[in-house]
Amino acid sequence: MVGIPVLVILSIINLISPGMIQAAIFLLALFSAWIIVPVFFAPHGMYLRGQNAFTSIYASLRMARFTLPSSSMFVLTVFIISQGLNYLWSVPAQDSWMMLVGIAGHAFVTTALLASSFIYYRDMNAWLETVFERLKTNTAAPQT
Repeated sequence: MVGIPVLVILSIINLISPGMIQAAIFLLALFSAWIIVPVFFAPHGMYLRGQNAFTSIYASLRMARFTLPSSSMFVLTVFIISQGLNYLWSVPAQDSWMMLVGIAGHAFVTTALLASSFIYYRDMNAWLETVFERLKTNTAAPQT
């Protein structure tokens, strides 16, 4: 629903000025990253906590709001490792025995990245719960 109108707008910008398309794509990439980071952890809440989609997205947005620098660096690191090693695993020829090593390596690394995202999600939510409990006790106690 969003992709087709965005591509039409980018095509019109490209017709106006090919130089402006680079700035438009850069802004689109920044906006996409701003949206992807909070929504990245939504499936984790659905799987681990049994939340429905909307509750999980809201919890993911809340988590990313308080942990945006570390969460964005984590998502960026996962993306770079995944894409970089994806390129590495596809180097051998398809009829080579090294392709089996590439498939096994890709499966191992992807599983490790997925497991690390679940660990990160668990630890960040535990940290946030601790911080929120401390804030509640500090605000509930009368100031003298």
